[in-house]
Parts: sequence; structure tokens; C-alpha cells
Amino acid sequence: MKNQKENIGRLIVATVALSLCTHLLPARAQTWSDWPKPKVTPPFREVYPLPEYTRRLNVALKEIDLSKYGNRRRPPGGFIINEVEPGSPAAAAGLKAGDVITRIGDTWLWYPLMNWPWNAGGKQRLTVVRDLKPLVIELPASAAGIKHDCYWTPLDAYTNGKQRSPKWDEHVIVGIWHRESDPKLAETAWHHAVAAGYKADFVSNMSGLEIALQQNRPEVAADFAWPLLRADRGKGEVVHPALLYRAALANGRFASMAELVRRDPHAFTKASAEGLEFLDNLTKDWAAKKNGLVSAANLARDMKRKDITATLTSDEKEDLKFLQRFSAKERVLMPAATDLEAQFEYKLPDRVNIEIILRFRYKPTDDKRSKYGKSVTFSLRDLDYSSKVRLRPVYHGSALYFQLQEYGTIHLLHSNERSTFVYRDHNIKSDSSTEITLRFVRVGRHGELQVNGNRIALLPVQEHLSNMSFILSSLGMTTEMLEFSVSELVR
Repeated sequence: MKNQKENIGRLIVATVALSLCTHLLPARAQTWSDWPKPKVTPPFREVYPLPEYTRRLNVALKEIDLSKYGNRRRPPGGFIINEVEPGSPAAAAGLKAGDVITRIGDTWLWYPLMNWPWNAGGKQRLTVVRDLKPLVIELPASAAGIKHDCYWTPLDAYTNGKQRSPKWDEHVIVGIWHRESDPKLAETAWHHAVAAGYKADFVSNMSGLEIALQQNRPEVAADFAWPLLRADRGKGEVVHPALLYRAALANGRFASMAELVRRDPHAFTKASAEGLEFLDNLTKDWAAKKNGLVSAANLARDMKRKDITATLTSDEKEDLKFLQRFSAKERVLMPAATDLEAQFEYKLPDRVNIEIILRFRYKPTDDKRSKYGKSVTFSLRDLDYSSKVRLRPVYHGSALYFQLQEYGTIHLLHSNERSTFVYRDHNIKSDSSTEITLRFVRVGRHGELQVNGNRIALLPVQEHLSNMSFILSSLGMTTEMLEFSVSELVR
């Protein structure tokens, strides 16, 4: 999980467009204009030598119960029906427990829905898969009589697919299973699967995308994702839209992000396309003059860092004590607030190039009095912008709003919309066992947000913002701040 006054503001304002917009323009053919075709298919590397890989492979296979996870005759995603109430419209229409609804009308259900696609009145046309055979069933405009869960797992796509073979079975299963939790093992497993004859398909590309994102190789992730933009859903090539959006966001491909939201509006929260369009136009304008958007972290690699944490200002005594303790390199424990936040706020200096690093652990409180979701929030507040633009009061004019919720759910929000991009990082544990590091970097017009060393957003940065304040808050969480630094980057 990772990080970010005038300049910092810019980095963050750049982030303003982080918005995962989704009430978007009329449907149209996807062009993916800012997502070029890779020159070559990205390879899977042999990260572990054969003896070490063999040892790790055998350990991993003992952890996987294929009778539970790998031999189900069902599509890789959808709404699985757990129970149908006798005498209900669903029962009358012929739906049964175990059926998987894969489409409602023309809306695919390969992912958890942010916006339910039922139409008011009339009947709903459902595409249902039963024992891997598709059926079309009409149902009144109601889900009454159905109890269901949403699921999505690429392991089912492989085990029920045409490429399954004992030649590479163990490698592929481990490669899919550990694509997030152990990307080195997963990549090596896929290397051996390809060497044994496995042909690249949407399952291998999807795994490669997730592996590369976990390894902070976002450009490689984009190359793996390119063919997935064109996957044939009608043939069961199911790719979670959020995966493609993550790859686009990590590479600053805002036009394609908007296209993804247009194509799958029900996969994303309702928001405006303005943020994405703004950043896309800004990026195009800069690209016409210079070389386009590049990694701020790479630009900062050879720059000197001047710690300016001690120079931050605050109007509140408690906030000032908070900063002073960090300046003395002490750890700071933010208590678990209930109905109110434990919050600290301070002004950022006006610097051209800047880096903010936050390292912490967090754990939800057992206190039941909190009225709100448990979360840790880091935001940059643009005080000038909030006085000019009508914003939802709860966000107080944040130019960047990064929220880590319970169970590793990440929310990235921009300044004038409540809803933006949301995804789950399964490697983050809210039990004080996992250290989380956020890093915000801004160099010139280039901005970057990293979480645990992995780039999650590449952003253009406006240059006219100033009067920025940085806020840390904890709601329903006990947050142990292990490190906090604000550094000026000097060439």
C-alpha cells in the first residue's frame, strides 16, 4: 500500500483522476487506443532452479485439495445458486440448486456486481450453466426465491478447459493457485508448463498479469493483459474486469480505463468519467510536447533525499506532538477510535519534487460501538480546491484519498467523487502481522503511488496546486505507525 501543498498536491491531484468512473458515455466499440500490442509475448521466467522448484512444488501440491477446488464442473465465475425456495417464481422457471447464472440479459456475471442489472418490470432473461451446459431461462423481474453467492476462480477455467493435461497439470495448478501469494513460485511453475507444451491462453495470460503486478513489473502485466482485452466471453474466456483496470491504472492508460468501465458498467461503482477524461487529455497534451508519462520512482532513483518531516506545520497541539515523535524516529500508536476518528493533520511545504513514505501495521478493534466501516485513511487535502468546487462533505476536498479497509480491501478515491477504484489485496492481513508501506512520489509532472513496493497507479500531475495538507486517520482500527517521512527530492 503506498504513498503521497503545491507540488505534492500535484502528484495527488494527478491522482484526482484515480476515479474508477463508471456511469459513462454511450456504448461503443472498444479501441484501446492507448494500449499498444506488445512486440512479443512476455515469457515466464525460471525464477527458482529446478531442485528448489521441485521442493517448493511438492509442498504446494500438499496444500491444494483438488477434490474441493479443482474438479468442479462449473464455469469459472458467476452467481451460484445455493437454494431455490419451493413454489417461488425461480422454482417455477426451472432453476435448481447448483445452477450458475452467468448472464442477466446482456450483462455478464463473471465478477461481483457493483450495480445490479435487474430491469424494472417485465421478465429477465438468464443464461444459466448446469453441468457445463448453457440454458436460457426467463424469470420475473425479481430474485425472489433464490439464495446465491458470487464467485470467480480461474482454476475452474483450467480444470474444465481443453488444455488440461497430465504433462503440465501440477505446474499449471500451482501457477494459478500461488499467482498472488507466491509470485516467484507461480512464475516458475508457468515456465515449466510452457516448456512442457502448454499453449498461451487466457488462463496463462491472466496468471501472468497478476504475477507481474505482484512483482512490480506493471509494463509486463500490461503485455500479458493485452490479449485479455479481446477475450471471447462466449467461449468461456472469463477475465475479471478489475484485473484489466489494475493493469491500465498501473501504466497510466486512462483511455483504456474508461473503455473498460463502458464495457462493464455493472462491475464498477457508479461515478463520473470526468476524472479519467481529464487525465487522459492531460497526458496526451504532455505527450505531444515531451515523452509522455513515465515512472516517478524511476526518475527519483538517483535523486538525493532531504528529510523535511520536522518542518511540517500543524495548528493542533496533538498533531504537532505526533510530528515531533516521528521526527525523533519514535513509533506512534493511533488508538482504535469508535464513532470518531483518531486523526492527525499537518500542512505540507511547497516543494517541486517530493516523496512520502508511510509504514504501519493495523488491526481492527473488537469494540462494537463503531457505526462505520473499519479503516485506515491517508489523504491529501487541497484547501484551495475545496473552496472552489462543490464536494461531498465527507471527503473535505481530498485531492487524493487512499483507504485501507478491513481484510485488505483498498479504495482509491479522487477529489470530487465518492466512489472510485476498489480491489482486494489478499496478501494484506489485518491482524498486525503484516507491515504495509505506502509510497507517494512526485517528480515534475510525473506521479506514482506504490503499495508494498508495487506500483498501483501512474499519474500525471498538475503543477498549479498549493496549500495542501496531509491527513492520517484511523476508524475502528488500532494502527501502529512504524515510519513516516516526507522528503524533498533533489537532483
